[in-house]
Amino acid sequence: MTPLADVPTVLISGERGAGKTTLLAELLAARPPGERSAALLTELGEAALPQVPGVVAAEAEPGCVCCVGQVGLRVALTRLLREARPARLYVELTEPSHLGAALKTLANPWLAAVIRVESVIGVADAARLPRDAATAAWLAHLTEIHVRGDARGEFAAFVGARRPGLALR
Repeated sequence: MTPLADVPTVLISGERGAGKTTLLAELLAARPPGERSAALLTELGEAALPQVPGVVAAEAEPGCVCCVGQVGLRVALTRLLREARPARLYVELTEPSHLGAALKTLANPWLAAVIRVESVIGVADAARLPRDAATAAWLAHLTEIHVRGDARGEFAAFVGARRPGLALR
């Protein structure tokens, strides 16, 4: 069996209820036909990920992997990668404030040799997300952000002032 290496990985981060699972379902539906993918879900939300052919989905235990010293994230990823052997990996992370710690965990030598973080997507409800230092710190890690809500113009200005050039969708 060929060892896994350089698996393109997409992280999706955002507040509870912002639409992370919905975006993940859209990304999985749009992937190339026949591509073997895996998705790690780190919270049980109201929206469930639909079953998609060619996608192995797993839930990390217990709850928010960010809060347990990243052990839950490492164990869940290791298990999922061994079982699914995906061509692409998606990881849905809870709590924007924990994104930095999760990225540090993914950079550890074993995981960094196996996965390559390709993009870090933020999902935000612009009407609910505070315009504060914690949100600015979260934005610093993102490669793109998907925004919903009536305050999109005001939030877009906040994002543009802190992360010029960040892809806003």
